[in-house]
Amino acid sequence: MRPSLLPHTTLTAAAIALAACATPHAMPKPSPSQATVYVEPVFIPDCLMPPPEMLVGAEHASASLELNVSAEGRVLGVRVLRSAGGAPSVDAALVSAATACRFRPAAQDGVPVAASVRLDPVWRKAGPALGLARCFTPPYPRAALRQEKQGTTEVDFLLAPGASAPTVRLARSSGDPRLDRLTLDWVSLCMARPEARAGLPLQKWLRAPVEWALE
Repeated sequence: MRPSLLPHTTLTAAAIALAACATPHAMPKPSPSQATVYVEPVFIPDCLMPPPEMLVGAEHASASLELNVSAEGRVLGVRVLRSAGGAPSVDAALVSAATACRFRPAAQDGVPVAASVRLDPVWRKAGPALGLARCFTPPYPRAALRQEKQGTTEVDFLLAPGASAPTVRLARSSGDPRLDRLTLDWVSLCMARPEARAGLPLQKWLRAPVEWALE
């Protein structure tokens, strides 16, 4: 994913590798009364990336993190799956920033449970970080990932003086409502952060194109 300056922000969402586990003995299938319903944790996309000056020493402009999320939706721990390389302080800054992220917790049969989530932050190695580039990229929706859904969602947003949240509207659909909804939420919540709004014009419609692509 390569965030660029708004109003022309393009992000490519990285695919999450799903591993299947095999057991040596066949297990009996649960009866309908034993079937369980699991709901994945939901990332709240207003989580700020580290300040750009803390990412300068990275060898790469991306990394992968695994977050341990509690049943209350708080991040209890972060593990680096793929380092940004270069200065160790970059990975440390990413870990520190990710611990502030929030989630709607996973649930098993309606009961909140702990879970792990992968984040794949990306950033620009040169130039200022504006708009969506100041926030962590949301995880690819797993249902859309399993169905190999891709596409570009374009969202228009308007920043008004004194308003904490932007006005947003869907300018172009990716063809998948889950990707569109996530992009709208991302723009709405991220652009409510003063750090993301800084440097962007007020009272002017801007467009954020977000490319969701499997790699």
